[in-house]
Amino acid sequence: MRSRHVRKLVTLVTPLAVAGWMGFGVPPSLASMATDPVETSEHAAPSSEAATPGEAVAPQVASDQEGDAAPDSMVAGSSGETSQSADMAAPPAEVETEGGLLPDEVETPAPAGLDVPGDGIRRSPDVVGRVVGHPTGKILLAVHDSVTLQIEPSVDARPHDRFAIARREQHVRNPASGRNMGYVVDVVGTAELRKAFGKYWSAEIVSSTDYVTVDDWLLPFESVEKPTEGAASGVTGHIVAVQDDLTLAAVPTVVYTDLGSDQGVTSGQQFAIIRPASRGRYGEPDRTVGRLRILAVQGDSSSAYLAYTTESVLVGDRLERLP
Repeated sequence: MRSRHVRKLVTLVTPLAVAGWMGFGVPPSLASMATDPVETSEHAAPSSEAATPGEAVAPQVASDQEGDAAPDSMVAGSSGETSQSADMAAPPAEVETEGGLLPDEVETPAPAGLDVPGDGIRRSPDVVGRVVGHPTGKILLAVHDSVTLQIEPSVDARPHDRFAIARREQHVRNPASGRNMGYVVDVVGTAELRKAFGKYWSAEIVSSTDYVTVDDWLLPFESVEKPTEGAASGVTGHIVAVQDDLTLAAVPTVVYTDLGSDQGVTSGQQFAIIRPASRGRYGEPDRTVGRLRILAVQGDSSSAYLAYTTESVLVGDRLERLP
């Protein structure tokens, strides 16, 4: 009886031992057979002891496989960290500017339509009519739209005559002297008369820089002066208002000055914008913060656009004529 048990045990253990000695893994079927008892009798205990070598081989083989795979994962992780570090260490690309000039040193051209006639500061605008409507009831009008106008009877209006379309904006007081300068009159377009019917005229909006709407004023059309670089050296003034009643301004915003034809200023002239010195422990001297070019000129005021700035322009900044 005992010999029969021994023969069965040898039959199971021998393949497992050979597989362990040659470095091969143990098949699951054989491993389970080796660990299962052959008989439920007390003489079956040696079978579990004999299966121990087979069980010891399997973990060793698994650890070898894990050891072989570890370097690959470590290499992959290290290369990822290296590439990420290289990306983080890469210096930012330098921004090149045309001609080596900084953006604030390059003059910004005047946006189209800023040279609308009549734009400026006026105490009592010469209003000769107003916009009363549109044939279809349209509220906001623009270039090429038809418009209905009502013109003062004292005006000798004829077909193809042109009128500036404008509206009153903010009140202006000179920041240096406190003098009342009037109101900013913002010219938003030009209308050309087509045909009269009763006390009204049909017209076409031939140019616009903003929307045109009912109750906008009509002003006599004034031709835009050609830009000149005439003599006005030594002339100084101030920025007294900013378009749309803004507090800060930058290119290419329209601003208004207290310099006009009375001071010899003409369209096209350029002025440096000077930030006045501030006093006290944390004060600083005068500094140039930009440059502007004159657009339209009235008697004692003018409109201009900011050609370039190094920082925000403020109401009260001083103007000095550039040669």
